[in-house]
Amino acid sequence: MKTQPKGKKKSIVWDESNLIETSKERGTRQKIDEPDTPYHYPGDYSVSESGEEVSHEEHDAFWDQINSKLLVEKQKHEEGQMVLGFQQQQQDQEKRKAFHQKRKQHYNEGQHLKNSQNPPPPPKRAPHDPPPQDTHHQPKKRKK
Repeated sequence: MKTQPKGKKKSIVWDESNLIETSKERGTRQKIDEPDTPYHYPGDYSVSESGEEVSHEEHDAFWDQINSKLLVEKQKHEEGQMVLGFQQQQQDQEKRKAFHQKRKQHYNEGQHLKNSQNPPPPPKRAPHDPPPQDTHHQPKKRKK
């Protein structure tokens, strides 16, 4: 694509030779020969796919039959969903209860504060046990 010098109007000039060369490099293109998709116009129910005429009664009976089958399938699906829904509801309640319990344990800050301020008393020792070793090291005093 080339542009004109500044003195003239702004316009685009296509480099036709470059476009032809580029399209040749791209390879051949094949035309797709497929039949058009059949389109039935709304309200055109008088002719079936086989070309035979269909009466309105037959057409209505056909749709009534389809609707009744759909209704039966919908009822089966809803019954199955009710059973699954009840089981799912129980599982959700159990998960929620477990979550609340774990959260309560994790965020029990008041109890943690009490424990850190008031450490538990040392365990009582039997009369024959040796005295416990002092775990807190105190610096030795220097002699003067």
